[in-house]
Amino acid sequence: MKISHKLRLLMISILICSCSSDDDSENHVGEVTLEINASELNSLSDTDLVALRGSLFNENGKSIDYNKIEWFSNIDGNLENSFFQGKYFFSANQHTLSCEVTLSNNEVITQSVQISVTDDPRGKWNLGKTYNGSGSDFYTPDDLVLETPNFFIFSNTTDPARRLYISEYAESSLSELKSLFNSSSFNFNGKVHIGHHKDDGRGFVGTHPHFSMFVGMPENGFVPLSNDEWNFNREGIKHELMHLVELSYLVSSPTEFTSHRWFWEGIAVLVSNGTRYTTLDELVDWQNTNGGNPISIQEQPTGTSSSDGDYYPLFGLSVAYLVDANGLNTSYQDIIEMYLAIQQGATFESAFNAQFGLTVNAYESNYFSIMQNYLK
Repeated sequence: MKISHKLRLLMISILICSCSSDDDSENHVGEVTLEINASELNSLSDTDLVALRGSLFNENGKSIDYNKIEWFSNIDGNLENSFFQGKYFFSANQHTLSCEVTLSNNEVITQSVQISVTDDPRGKWNLGKTYNGSGSDFYTPDDLVLETPNFFIFSNTTDPARRLYISEYAESSLSELKSLFNSSSFNFNGKVHIGHHKDDGRGFVGTHPHFSMFVGMPENGFVPLSNDEWNFNREGIKHELMHLVELSYLVSSPTEFTSHRWFWEGIAVLVSNGTRYTTLDELVDWQNTNGGNPISIQEQPTGTSSSDGDYYPLFGLSVAYLVDANGLNTSYQDIIEMYLAIQQGATFESAFNAQFGLTVNAYESNYFSIMQNYLK
């Protein structure tokens, strides 16, 4: 019997079973009606988590007990493989959804209904894939993983919506970086793995066994994607993703890559959150309160935390000067060309000089006078 799945309450099947001797018992098994609540099956996407429910009634309209209920689909088979915290998820396609109920007298009744599941541009759910990104031994994901066109997204939060938000941040950030660098793709050797930790505030990247990034986003400060205001979550992902873009050009072995610290962080600050220092007053205040020259910080970090975080606004300003029309008036494509030269064996210093017509030593020696002219 084919039943429309658009009904709010779906009467699936009536089956005559062997009768018990006590017709008035709540567990009487006689003429049994199986009803499935189909209110959640009208318009599913492959990121929906659905609680499937079936109820049994005897001819007197009373609920009757059953030993177990199992769910199947013609695409996913036994839906135990699509079960997460009391709910099921489905892949995008036309499913024949089957319910198999074992009654208290061990008789079995079954019925099926067709549902359509559409693609969700934010991704689709998977179970059982693990995250083992570099430096993340403290990170323990659950089994529910969101797969998007370019990412696998893991999280130790109990709210799957966090993964959907992160997919929006990551995919939109990747599109923006491709446009900025005029590139159709970056070589990440497959999909990037993103691990989200709900109680941490750090961010870092790795390349083995896959390109991956860790993003700490505490739940009490988690903000859904907004195009109208600054969003720390989104900027944090874009910052770390820019580091992966750098690594896609600069990595030469599992543990070694070549760039100066001020440039490595400066380009990530610039593309994710702008220069942050934009006025001469801010530069003067820096000189009066700290005075450190950002171009002098050239070594790569050796751990996952930074001891030079105060320099980040200056790092961003230092790279902004190179590409700004009011500065050296080069382009982001020139940065790619510099990376490609390093990839072919050039040092950072020689590639920087060849691309920007300025030596690193001269930039450092004249930094504050250059910046004063740039910001005035």
